[in-house]
Amino acid sequence: MNHDQLLIPPAAPGVYAIRSESPTLYLLDLRGRRPKVMRTNAKRPLDGEGVWQELVDLISGPPLQPDGDVDMEDVRNWVVRVGARHKMVYDVGRLDADLYWIGRVVERIDGPLSDDELAELLAAPPIAGT
Repeated sequence: MNHDQLLIPPAAPGVYAIRSESPTLYLLDLRGRRPKVMRTNAKRPLDGEGVWQELVDLISGPPLQPDGDVDMEDVRNWVVRVGARHKMVYDVGRLDADLYWIGRVVERIDGPLSDDELAELLAAPPIAGT
């Protein structure tokens, strides 16, 4: 199922694929007590790549409007929206720092994924040059 936005909670438990124009794929796991994220298939791997990370915060920037306008005050926590960039802050198990990724503009949100769909995404070979 394709979504325009994903509120955390009350989104249905499951794993969701967050897609942009980039080959980088963000997987959002809402099955447990705390949401987790995995960044995978990136051309330039970053810290925490390919491993489930516990989300500490998720911030949706303002979505780009069809006319190119942006309402800079339309920033929301714990929501993923098509047309917006997101800052995903994750726990690396250290008291001194959390790390974060800022993804490109979201083009599509798919999910909840079936076990077979998730296994297929996780088994996909990395992009050439990574």
